[in-house]
Amino acid sequence: MPVSPTFPGVYINEVKSAVHTITGVPTSVTAFAGAAVRGPTDRPVHITSFADYQRLFGGVVPRSPLGYAVYQHYANGGSEAEIVRLVHTGDGEDTKNAKASTLVLAGSRPVTLVARGEGLWGDSLYTRVDHDTSETPPAGAPRTLYNLTSRR
Repeated sequence: MPVSPTFPGVYINEVKSAVHTITGVPTSVTAFAGAAVRGPTDRPVHITSFADYQRLFGGVVPRSPLGYAVYQHYANGGSEAEIVRLVHTGDGEDTKNAKASTLVLAGSRPVTLVARGEGLWGDSLYTRVDHDTSETPPAGAPRTLYNLTSRR
């Protein structure tokens, strides 16, 4: 409502605006991108502790500064981070390109095992197949049940 000036001075006339105020957003989320032992590739993964990083990406490794940076982030009071794991895929030399490790278990019915993600970590997986089951097949028939044990 306008004010009628009755004497010299400064008068303020407030006008309502359709513009909304800017809401606050967290500024403590840090983004990291780099090489890691394992984990999802080429997309951000939200973590809230170094334990999350170790579980998903494999922890600190000497050949990559990413693990050290994330560790220091949380050691210095960081609370949230976005991690992007990068892998080498653009070289024409196939031996250098990251890909999921594959293992084919031969037998009457071959089984193909593929590591969950790209990288050398899949090369350290060990798999064992045995037929120590409760199955008793008819004489001369092959066993159809087996135990598959995988570990790193």
